[in-house]
Amino acid sequence: AIGWKEGARRVVVVATDAGYHIAGEGRLAGIIQPNDGMCHLAKGRFYTAGLVQDYPSVGLLKQVLERYTVLPIFAVTQGASQQYTALSEQLPGSSVLPLSKNSSNIVLILKSELERLASITNLTALPHDGVKITADVVCPVGDPVYGLHGLPLCNNMAVSLTANFTVRLTGGTCKEMENMKPITMRVLGFGDVNITVVPVCDCGCESEVTVNSPDCGNGLYNESCGVCSCPEDQRTYLGVCCNQTAGVESCRNPSTNDVCSNWGVCECGVCECTVDEALGVRYWGKHCECNNANCPTNQEGIVCSGPSRGVCDCGECRCLENYNGTACECQDDGGECRNAEGEICSGNGRCDCNCVCEEGYEGKYCQVCKLVKCKNICDRSVKCLQCKNNEEEGCEKCNNIISANVPPPLSLSAYKIDTFTAKRCPATDANDCDYYYWVAQKSDGSLTTIHIEDIKDCPEDIDYLPIILAIIFGMLVLGILLLLLWKLYANYRDRKEYQRFLQERNKQLWGQAESPLFKPAVTKYENPQYQPTLDKRASDNETR
Repeated sequence: AIGWKEGARRVVVVATDAGYHIAGEGRLAGIIQPNDGMCHLAKGRFYTAGLVQDYPSVGLLKQVLERYTVLPIFAVTQGASQQYTALSEQLPGSSVLPLSKNSSNIVLILKSELERLASITNLTALPHDGVKITADVVCPVGDPVYGLHGLPLCNNMAVSLTANFTVRLTGGTCKEMENMKPITMRVLGFGDVNITVVPVCDCGCESEVTVNSPDCGNGLYNESCGVCSCPEDQRTYLGVCCNQTAGVESCRNPSTNDVCSNWGVCECGVCECTVDEALGVRYWGKHCECNNANCPTNQEGIVCSGPSRGVCDCGECRCLENYNGTACECQDDGGECRNAEGEICSGNGRCDCNCVCEEGYEGKYCQVCKLVKCKNICDRSVKCLQCKNNEEEGCEKCNNIISANVPPPLSLSAYKIDTFTAKRCPATDANDCDYYYWVAQKSDGSLTTIHIEDIKDCPEDIDYLPIILAIIFGMLVLGILLLLLWKLYANYRDRKEYQRFLQERNKQLWGQAESPLFKPAVTKYENPQYQPTLDKRASDNETR
């Protein structure tokens, strides 16, 4: 139902923060039918037997996983880790990965685990009644590990490497081997090999003798059941008669004229190569001319720079991924050229498997400088110092330079660090505090441990309240001044306009006259009956 392709590595990932159910818990819901171990998925998605069958037992789960060679991966949180670890011990090939609470690391842990599984080449076969299955393997890297059913596997495999498996089938009695099903041998990722074993319980061939068989001494001896009847002075090798000296010439190495290159025994014209288990050296080839030790070595004299970088294959190093060179001494990412700080050739050269230094520089990492500008070791060390003091990320490369275990200087002259004369350098931390530190330069040009002085000159703390109040007061004063200036300007403009008005009025040339159409608002009428008194008359006369 899952739909794995033929020969694929079958992996099932279970990511959870809870425990798992076991057989018998279904009875709490009234489900008593045992699990049949079959797949009950509708359209490949939904499990349809959840309300019909009980949970499977651990033994049934193990049996199904082995039958289909499925590797379970349990990605669980810390609370469920102990329970799934105990389960994993009962399921060969399974693994338990630590999952964070928010599952943020699931891609990282799965990628790492799948890469580990991809580097494993193992042989699997289900046990069969009547036949004992055993196997050996010659791993190109490291020693084999025996896993499921005692069958071997090789770790640290790569695309260019080959593992040679030797499988042995030991039959039982004829009754045990009756109606025996084919044996399926599987190397994950490379397909299956089906082996049909047919027991021969009645050796009827013994009565059938081929006289003077052409396969036995060119017709000199008889053959029965595929085996030659050899005389007493000869012996049988792979069913053929031969003596100790027969076929020796075919065993000679044409380049050295040595029989089996002195690393094997010639058996009837075929070299049986030896294996030096003490030294871990094995020999192979038609004339035992190949071995896993006679290959180029690196500067330290290690063949193919060690099994973590390459494998010796008949005089030639077959490098693993990310390594190259005749002895696999080079790294694709320039690792051989990185100094303790992780910088390629100390920034003073280029990497061509090894550092090719610019003019004026020398050393393995071009760290030794003969130029005048290199004498200022303060500039070279201040970056690491600030990185550690500011607790920035990626400061691990500075751990071999900065340490708190260096004793402080007793005086400011002739102070030494690791027997090298130190120099006092100024620096400033993230809080703008000025301080001094001591650093020494080794004879090869690299920096040694730094000592940091405890005394720092830090700026005083600033009281911001008076500053804020002063700013507010200044803004108020400025506002008042602006208002006064605006008022003075407005008063000046009004006075100027009024003066201009007066000047314009004084320039008028017309006179003042009463309109003929004007009629006064008061009309005077005299009373005819009115007789003024003498005083009134006198007054009127005076007026006249």
